Amino acid sequence: MEAAAMQLATALLSKTWSGSSMLKGVSSALETVKTELPESETELQQMIKASKTFGSELEDQMKDGAQPRAQDGPLTTDGYDILEVEDSAMKKRLQSYMDTPKEEHDEREHMLELLRQQQRLIARLQKSSKQMSPAKTPKTKRKPLKLFSAWHTVSVEEQPAERDEKFWNRMRSKVNRLCDRTKSGKLQVSDDIHKMWKEAGSVRDNLILLMADADGDRATRQHATMGQFIRKVDLYREQQKFREQVTEGAFYTEVDLKRKRVAGIIELCEKTPGHVRTSKYDGEREYWYDHTTRAARGTRDTEGLRDSTSASGAVDSFGQSAKSCEPHKNWDLSQLGSCAVKDSLQRHMNEAVTARDKLLKFTERLDRDDASVQASAKHVATIAEAFATQDNDCKALRDLGGAPKSDAEKSLQKTLRKWDLTLNVPWTYQQLSEDCSVPMLMPSDYLTTLVEKGYLHKLLGSERLRQFWSNYAKEEPNHELFQHDFLDFGQLVPLYIHGDGGRTYRRDELMVIAFQPILGLGTRLSNPQKLRTSKPGVNLLGHSFTTRFLTGVMPKSVYKDNPERFDNFLTATMKDFERLYYGGLDIGNGRVLRFIPLGLKGDLPFLSKSGHLTRTFLHIRKGPAGPKSKPLTGCCWLCHAGSDQYDFEDLGYEPAWLATAGPHNPPPWDAVPPFFDHVAHVVEDKPSFFTLDVLHIYHLGVGRDFGASALVVALGLYGRGSVPEALEDLNADLRRFLKSSGKSVHFRSLTRDLLGFSSETTFPVGHWSKAMDTPILVAFAAWVLQQRGEDGVLLHQVLISGCGAIELFMKTLLQASLWLDKREATIAGRAGMQFLACYQKAAQLSFDTQSCRFNMTPKLHCFHHISLSLLHTAGRCGTCLNPLSRATFQDEDYVGRVSRLSRRVSPRMLCLRTIQRYLLATRVEMDADRR
Repeated sequence: MEAAAMQLATALLSKTWSGSSMLKGVSSALETVKTELPESETELQQMIKASKTFGSELEDQMKDGAQPRAQDGPLTTDGYDILEVEDSAMKKRLQSYMDTPKEEHDEREHMLELLRQQQRLIARLQKSSKQMSPAKTPKTKRKPLKLFSAWHTVSVEEQPAERDEKFWNRMRSKVNRLCDRTKSGKLQVSDDIHKMWKEAGSVRDNLILLMADADGDRATRQHATMGQFIRKVDLYREQQKFREQVTEGAFYTEVDLKRKRVAGIIELCEKTPGHVRTSKYDGEREYWYDHTTRAARGTRDTEGLRDSTSASGAVDSFGQSAKSCEPHKNWDLSQLGSCAVKDSLQRHMNEAVTARDKLLKFTERLDRDDASVQASAKHVATIAEAFATQDNDCKALRDLGGAPKSDAEKSLQKTLRKWDLTLNVPWTYQQLSEDCSVPMLMPSDYLTTLVEKGYLHKLLGSERLRQFWSNYAKEEPNHELFQHDFLDFGQLVPLYIHGDGGRTYRRDELMVIAFQPILGLGTRLSNPQKLRTSKPGVNLLGHSFTTRFLTGVMPKSVYKDNPERFDNFLTATMKDFERLYYGGLDIGNGRVLRFIPLGLKGDLPFLSKSGHLTRTFLHIRKGPAGPKSKPLTGCCWLCHAGSDQYDFEDLGYEPAWLATAGPHNPPPWDAVPPFFDHVAHVVEDKPSFFTLDVLHIYHLGVGRDFGASALVVALGLYGRGSVPEALEDLNADLRRFLKSSGKSVHFRSLTRDLLGFSSETTFPVGHWSKAMDTPILVAFAAWVLQQRGEDGVLLHQVLISGCGAIELFMKTLLQASLWLDKREATIAGRAGMQFLACYQKAAQLSFDTQSCRFNMTPKLHCFHHISLSLLHTAGRCGTCLNPLSRATFQDEDYVGRVSRLSRRVSPRMLCLRTIQRYLLATRVEMDADRR
């Protein structure tokens, strides 16, 4: 409307005005024209067209020197009346110009040209105002932004009231306040939005426009009482891996098919009706043939702005907030019959009962009172304060409720120790370097507290101890402790020290060191009733907080750049055990207990770090030897296997590397670890102090390689054209196998990524995270090969034999006690050797067919050590220490629980607060176990 009025007024002025007073009447003429304009757009356009036509005719008459026509006079007079020019002299002057010849009107022609230039200038200004963004931030000093054509893309009804420069300046100020840092240096938005705002220019203008869109919504302002709608803009970056496979094919006649494959193609198509058709042109039978399969994989990166809306506040009423309370009245029940309802009721009841039984079995496996699930200290203090009323005379509750909310953890721990609600083990700050000290629970202090609290029954049992040392003397007669005559073997407690890295804040590593007695209650197979008998078992039953005892925790940031701190931490633990070994611990009644660590156990990275080992799984050659290849030092700290002279792939009963084991073992380090000066050990075989762990060697090592490769071999039994189709059939069989066996796994389905089978040029390796899934998947692989495999295929027979051998190996160890007799050790040892032979044979068969299956890794050599040790020790001594005594099944659970506690305390005092929470949780579990 405004532009139309400007155009009409300019046209009228160009026809009637001249002289210097023209510009003074523009504004009044514009307002008058706007008030007189018709409401209809059609009439308005006709008026503008008529004014332009009249102006052109008038100019032609003036150029020709002709007089104005008589019929044009009234329109000129009407033009003066519309413009309401108050200067009467100007009217006369204009009228005189109308009657003057052409040669006397040079001034009038000059003014007409000026008016036309002015009209073009106004048009350019209007065009530039539409192109200019009102949200644009000027590069010069900030000034109020003028809004020429704001909201030009929005209808008149939707335009906001603030259509001036104040609105945009307000939006810009809001964005600046929101995206800039506060006085305290904090940000109210994400870092990405802050970076976008700092870039200024068009990026900041986009943020201002987004702010204007949110604030310009009339519904938002009108319903401000109902709540505020907050606009959030996030810069997201997504990276996705993709794998695509496309099969191209077409229908061919029998003549067109290749001669080599024609029989197989026809046979396959006959089994699938959709792959055969009759040509509509000549009536011949055509067969579908997949002639090309293309695959692609890679990574897609996506960036952009994500605009989301969230609501906060309270509604003003609940008038429309609820659904109808009688929805059944709208149901159409005419199509439902009583028989269908009756049949479905029984089916739903059966499903409900089955689901209930499964849920009960699952809840039995969970901890009913998980002490590691802790509330914040502030929350505990708040609850205690609510219950600590005048009617409640519990002083401990009042002390808990009186803890300051700002530092509730410190006051809470003090109160718990005061009222003996935690395990009051004193901690000692150990100086690891000149500028670093960490709190530790020294073993002597821990054991003294166990004696005082009456929990020492977990370590006692004189007859069991004497039996242990009698068998151990046969197995390790050269151990240093058997040379000491001051020992009473009925009062000497054997221990293991375990270390492993858990996960704390931001997935950082938290080193957890703990000690544990070797004697335990056994396993669920060897002692299902958890009874304490005279026959000792391995320490794999019970809550891990009652069978393992913490020494200390240490974040990786403490020792990452200073490895001597880790050595000092471990040495401090051994020094304290040295005092317990030589000095003993008086427990009353004339009894003095002594303690000695017989080994250090954990995963291979922990053993390598604690022993500074130079022969580990890292020291192997990844490819064929070349002229510049360095000589191999070996991959095993117990022998010289993996070197240039001895192959670790030698998996026979009498391997060549056996001559370099035991007393003949070269030192696997450049310098002896310092803690050996403070612990009795086998002097002639120091490396044997670092034990082999069945969990990491088989369940999280060789077993995953074997199971993944066997399942990939099983994919070929389904006769599908692609791996995804075969995986669907394999997962269907997995569900049937789990249902029939009553077992469960910790993943939804088998995938290429889970099997580590990205392509045919890579060796499959299992990527499932839970160690207990390995024996289940190995048994499933044998089940599939037996159900679907063809007789006479050597590889299938070898794999089935290997699966049965490893199952017998683990079952024998789990059913045995702490000491295996000769028969049990022989069965387990031979089963282990049979598994290794099957693994090696499967690798050879795969190599002969140019298939990447059954990778030969150094962990096979570690498993070889365990199997041979069972056979040699049983033949020499008649008994053998169960390898599961050195396994870390329960230790992994222990490290996970301690790490979980570390994620629920302040990271500023991580070590101390984790120890305090651990002592509280251990006290709860100790009391529950004693009851």
